[in-house]
Amino acid sequence: MEKETREISLTCPICKKKNTIKIPEKILGQKKFGSIKIQIPPGAVCPDHQFIVFLDPKGLVRGYEKIDVFMGDEHAESEQKEMKTEISVNQLVKQFGLYGLFSLLHSKLFNYHSYIIREDTSNFDFQKLNEFLNDISDNDYLNPQDIEILEEQNYEGLKLDKNNTLLINENNNIIHTPWNEKLKLEEEFIRNALDILNPNEQKIIIKQNVNSFLKKVKHTIRILEDVKKINNQDLTKKISKDLNLPEPNNNEIEMIKEFVIRNISKKLGNKIIKRTEAFLGSL
Repeated sequence: MEKETREISLTCPICKKKNTIKIPEKILGQKKFGSIKIQIPPGAVCPDHQFIVFLDPKGLVRGYEKIDVFMGDEHAESEQKEMKTEISVNQLVKQFGLYGLFSLLHSKLFNYHSYIIREDTSNFDFQKLNEFLNDISDNDYLNPQDIEILEEQNYEGLKLDKNNTLLINENNNIIHTPWNEKLKLEEEFIRNALDILNPNEQKIIIKQNVNSFLKKVKHTIRILEDVKKINNQDLTKKISKDLNLPEPNNNEIEMIKEFVIRNISKKLGNKIIKRTEAFLGSL
C-alpha cells in the first residue's frame, strides 16, 4: 500500500528557487517532540543545494538551515567499490543524509541517546554503523553509547527524553534533535573526509580531527582545574600558545565547553564564560 503523503511548498534558502515536495504523513504525525527537521537533498527543490527545513506537526514551514558541504558525482560512482569491505562516509551520507550523519556523530561525542526508526524493508547493517562511529568517537572520557534501532511498529509506545534524545527516521528524516547548535564542528570533520575516496582513509581523517578536538579538551580541563573562571578569548589564546596551534574559533570553544559539561563536570565546564560576562562580573 502506498504511503500517504502531504505536499509541502519549500523555498531554497540559498538560491530562493521554489518547489513542492511530498512528505510522508507518518513523519508529520510524530508529535512527541514538536518541530521536525527534514533533510532536502540536491535536486528536490533546486538542482544544486541541500538544506534542512523545520516543520511543525501541521506541516507548516518554521525555518531553514543551510548545509554547505558538497559531494561530487565521482564519490557516488565509486561507492559500490568502496563498500565491499568497509563502510564508507559516502554510504552513510546516502543512507542518513549529511545532517543525519553530523547528528549521529554529535550524539556519540556529546553523549546523547540516539534512536533510528528502521524502515520495514531495510537491509542496512546498523552494527557496522555503530562500529564505525564508536571507533572514531572513542575517547578517555566516555564509552560511546550504541545507537538503538526501533522498529516502526514499536515506536509509538516508547517514552523518550526530549532533552537527551536524537531520533532519526532511516529515510533521511531527522524527527528530533535535543540541541540548538548547527553542528559546524562535525561538518568540518566530515567535509575533510569527503575529499578522500578510500573508505579506510576517510575514517582515519575523521578520527584525526576528533582526536585533535579531544587534545584541546584535555588541555582545557587542565586550565580549568587551576582557575576560578576564564573567558572565551583568554582560553582561546592560552590553548593556542600552550599547544602551538592556530586559535580555536568561537564555535569550537563553545563545543569544548559543552563536551566538558556533558561528559566530565558541569561545574568545571561553567568556569568558561563569555568576555561580556567576565566584564559585568567585575563591576
